[in-house]
Amino acid sequence: MRSDPMSLVESKSSLQLPEELLSPLHKLRSLIHRYVMVQGLVVASIFAIAAFWIFAWCDYLPIKLGANESPRVARGVMLTIFVMGILHFWFRMGLSKRWVHWTDSTLALLIERRFPFLESSLSTTVQGAHRLPLKSDDPELVQLNASMLAGSCQVAVSKMDQVEVDRVIDWRPLRTQTFGLVVLTLASLIGIVLQPTWTAHWSKRFFGLSDQPWPRSVRLVIEGIELDIPSFTGETERQRYLRKFVNQEATLSKGRGGILKVLADRQAPRVPEFCSVAYRSEDGTGGRANLRRLPNGSKEWEPFVLEGPPLESVDQTLQFSVAAEDLKLPRHSIRLVESPIITSVELQVEYPSYLQQTTKGTYLPEKLEYRNGQRIPQGTGVVLIAKSNKPLLKVDYVLSTGSESATSRTVVSQEVDGDRFEIPILKVNTPNHSAAIELRLWDSDGLCADRIAQYVIAVVADESPRVDLTLSGIGTAVTPNATIPLSGQIRDDHGSKTGWIELILNESPAKLIPVQYDSEGNVAARLELSELSESLPIQVNSTLAMTMAADDHFNLGEVRHVGRAAPIQLAVVTPDALLILLEKRELSMRARLEQVIGEMTQMRELIQKLRESEPTDSSDGQATSENSSSDTKAPNDNVDPASKADAQGRLRQLRTQQSSMQAQKSEGELRGIASEIGQIAAELVNNKIDSKDRRDRLESKVRLPIQSVVETSFPPLHEELKLLESLSSKGTPSLDQVSGTLNGVDAILVKLNEVLKNMIDIQDFNELIDMVRDLMDDQQKLLDATKKEQKKQVIDLFK
Repeated sequence: MRSDPMSLVESKSSLQLPEELLSPLHKLRSLIHRYVMVQGLVVASIFAIAAFWIFAWCDYLPIKLGANESPRVARGVMLTIFVMGILHFWFRMGLSKRWVHWTDSTLALLIERRFPFLESSLSTTVQGAHRLPLKSDDPELVQLNASMLAGSCQVAVSKMDQVEVDRVIDWRPLRTQTFGLVVLTLASLIGIVLQPTWTAHWSKRFFGLSDQPWPRSVRLVIEGIELDIPSFTGETERQRYLRKFVNQEATLSKGRGGILKVLADRQAPRVPEFCSVAYRSEDGTGGRANLRRLPNGSKEWEPFVLEGPPLESVDQTLQFSVAAEDLKLPRHSIRLVESPIITSVELQVEYPSYLQQTTKGTYLPEKLEYRNGQRIPQGTGVVLIAKSNKPLLKVDYVLSTGSESATSRTVVSQEVDGDRFEIPILKVNTPNHSAAIELRLWDSDGLCADRIAQYVIAVVADESPRVDLTLSGIGTAVTPNATIPLSGQIRDDHGSKTGWIELILNESPAKLIPVQYDSEGNVAARLELSELSESLPIQVNSTLAMTMAADDHFNLGEVRHVGRAAPIQLAVVTPDALLILLEKRELSMRARLEQVIGEMTQMRELIQKLRESEPTDSSDGQATSENSSSDTKAPNDNVDPASKADAQGRLRQLRTQQSSMQAQKSEGELRGIASEIGQIAAELVNNKIDSKDRRDRLESKVRLPIQSVVETSFPPLHEELKLLESLSSKGTPSLDQVSGTLNGVDAILVKLNEVLKNMIDIQDFNELIDMVRDLMDDQQKLLDATKKEQKKQVIDLFK
């Protein structure tokens, strides 16, 4: 029986929904509460079954891979996760949602979302019933709201017969979760039936936290760690030694690598196909490595070895466990100690007697700290004194010199008590032979050093003195009365003994003249040829060879160490002949000066062209050449103005660069001319030629003016040319800038032309050649006449 919709408003103080609307809301609220409780139970059950088997395999699978049983703490954590997970899912999916307050308005919206034909009448009625004012001063307003709400309520009540509350809830997630629970339960029952012992063992370890280990089927023994013995040079056979574990611990050198050797018992129920090592270093770094199975072995044992990490280079204390299939050996450790190394090396040296005679340094017996590339003088006796970082048992060493082959050397072992030892090395007189000693240390722990210590001592041969000789102010032609200025240097690695000048006139024996030198070996002397007339008669047309030599204190062999400078050969000529030669050289300098003036003039013309707007001169390399065919020339009207301006800019820059290079070349040429003129003047003085006017002219009117031009006129010119070059790249330089540069060039040309006037001028070079020929003919006639006169005097004596 339906209620009257108007009964919604019973009085001004209370409102009540009809039963037709309240009943679906109460039913939906009850369904939601049951749904979340069942879902929480199902999810918690799924987690419990899955966690049980996942934790079981987490505990058992590492055993199959060779790991140890999980500790009780780990299984306690698993059990805690198991319990907490069940509670979490039961509370999260069930209890927490069960106590959620579902209002009538929210339930009404859920129903209308599933059944749209209600057209919001249900939610409007429910929400309006709570909002309708019950107290108001306006009775008409209250009556109006009640009438509207009654209409909405009548629509909702009329359509509620078509609403199925069970369809509001989506049952598919719960069905899927229930199906998963059924599948997991059936799979668990199958596993329990197939492996009841295994399941019971795990239940004890999991729920009872039992420490009963899983059963094993293989047996392993760690034999030790095999280490390489470093080889000496020339050794081809590889040697190794074994370090065994004592109380599950072995000692290795820090940074050393080795080979772990493990033996598998062939009498056990199973022989493993492979073994593995789980390791962890001191800093927490860990990992796993597999051992390699060797094909050969004894009847009782199957060998396995591990080469490489973590034993490739052990630099931290290492703990490891060896596992094969379901067996894992107790934890072993590797303790590290310092590798035996040599911390200091000294050389006890005793120098040869020839070094003790020199004043250059002290060569008494002494101890030297060894350095890489140690060099000792020839004939020195050496004893190597070394100290290690820890006590030693013995030292193996091989001593060789450069003349020995690697296969002919013998390994010598020397017992050592403590950390210090001595080894005699060599006393070699043969030069350029190095001595090498290789050391292999064994410490008190029985460990061998990981590398061979090698020390090389080079035997330095005593070199002959190095002598340099130069002549200053003299040429290759001299007069018989010339003064020859000598300068040079005598250098020796251990100090020179004596020095001298060797003079050879034509083919006569050498004449030795002692020379003095300072502590640095510098020699400065003047040799007067006129003073050598008695012992060394120097005549015109003779040849004088000259060199400087020195020796040292070397006395190990019969051969003295004598060093000589490059020989210098001088031709003895008459003063007139020398003047002709000097005039020839001056004429050559005049020709070079004329060339410089000509090049400077061309440079001036090149600078002048910087003011031209178009290239017209073919001498600058930019003008076009004449062609026989007129059709190869294009009219100027077809040239792009921008291209033409760009070409003119490049041309200006090229001209300034050429001018700058020419200025630098001319400056160098002038320096050479000034130096040669100074040399000619010096030769006039040293050859004692009475020509003061000539010397004054060369010095004051030629050399000094040229030197002044080089030092004062060229630097400003270089600056002007650099400025022109920078301006030419941007546009046409101004007339003032070009004029300033031209003025500098003109000033140089004026000075150079003035110098040119003061140099000798021979119009025809053949004239000089004729003069030289005439002079030689006159000398030859004089010699012939002298010989005839001498013959005549001899004949007259016999009459």
